[in-house]
Amino acid sequence: MKGGRHIENDKIKATDQNGIIDSLFADCRDAFFDDTDQNGITNDINYPDHFTVFKFGITSNQADFEGAIQKLGIHNAIMFTTPLSDNYTLNHEVMHGFGLTHTHRDTSILISGYKYIFPCGIKTDFQSTGKSTDATDNTMAYNQRTYSLWCWQWKIANPNIT
Repeated sequence: MKGGRHIENDKIKATDQNGIIDSLFADCRDAFFDDTDQNGITNDINYPDHFTVFKFGITSNQADFEGAIQKLGIHNAIMFTTPLSDNYTLNHEVMHGFGLTHTHRDTSILISGYKYIFPCGIKTDFQSTGKSTDATDNTMAYNQRTYSLWCWQWKIANPNIT
């Protein structure tokens, strides 16, 4: 059966005029954790502390929206299929779930422990132009090719690293 409260015109309704629709994250997670295995045990028992990632095989109502986390530091992400789907967005969103922010400036810098801010590979509210050659190759950057994290970021993502 097609449809549901998060389906509109054969697309996932992920955003509205206020931004990302928060209930999509909770509804996906609740549906997964309420499901049971062949023994009748719910997934919340089988996977109590796991990071959940929900991948949709269709686009969202925002054509270039590839994915997002529920909230910084919350281990719950959603991913969408787009014509531009890449090999970087999943890594980027999961690291947000582990508590990392961007390596470029999006807003005022309010998080302690962040040591560096680099140029962004795309235009932002704080940067009038984007130039990928000026941006870092860090996974938390907006750039066409990212593949690294720095030691201080690993320590935020995993406090057990010393």
